[in-house]
Amino acid sequence: MSLLLYEHVAENGQIIDPYSWRIRLALAHMNIEVKTIPISLFKFREFFIKENLTKLPMVVDGDRKIATSWEVANYLERNFPEAPTLFGGEVGAHLAKFVHSWVEKNLLKHLYALIGDRIYELLAINDRPLFEAFLRNEFNLRQDLLGYQKEEKLLKFRKSLDPFRLVMLDRPFLSGELPAYGDFIFYGPLKWAEEIYQGPLIESDDLVYLWKSRMDELFSHLGPDKKDISA
Repeated sequence: MSLLLYEHVAENGQIIDPYSWRIRLALAHMNIEVKTIPISLFKFREFFIKENLTKLPMVVDGDRKIATSWEVANYLERNFPEAPTLFGGEVGAHLAKFVHSWVEKNLLKHLYALIGDRIYELLAINDRPLFEAFLRNEFNLRQDLLGYQKEEKLLKFRKSLDPFRLVMLDRPFLSGELPAYGDFIFYGPLKWAEEIYQGPLIESDDLVYLWKSRMDELFSHLGPDKKDISA
């Protein structure tokens, strides 16, 4: 029996948060079958309010429900020991956690500042207040101000990638010769933002662009699902 992956999507079926892509990549890397369930965040909270589950993505494995991308990744690593590893051991898991924390507090703020207004337009009506509260509480961003200074925000986002450029001077992937969960953590938000942003996010001569192109080639089969959602 395959796992179930609940994902936050827009009314047109477009993945609307950066976290689902991480888990899609992790599952593909580990060769684990999954059935995706697109759902609005409002409806998800209605379904699972009694279990105090409020965040997506969520994986269901039998009677077990695991929410948030970091917890899901650790669950997969623990419970599928015969599959290809996500972390390559305890040291790799600690390093991936650092990447996770940096992306959460730095990269994502730049991306939400840049494309948050577009996300808001795509969302189901009931999801919009939840999204506004998320931007305010997590990143101190106001939805009504997101449409301004786009060029400046784009330059700040590109500048924020400098730590990754330095790492990739001497390796094809963040994790070395082959990608692992640290790469998925970074790639997920870029994949997500690229599908929403109208224009090039990264210049073609950028080391990050070259890395992302290698990731795109490896995971080209993971195209976005165009499904109606549980609104």
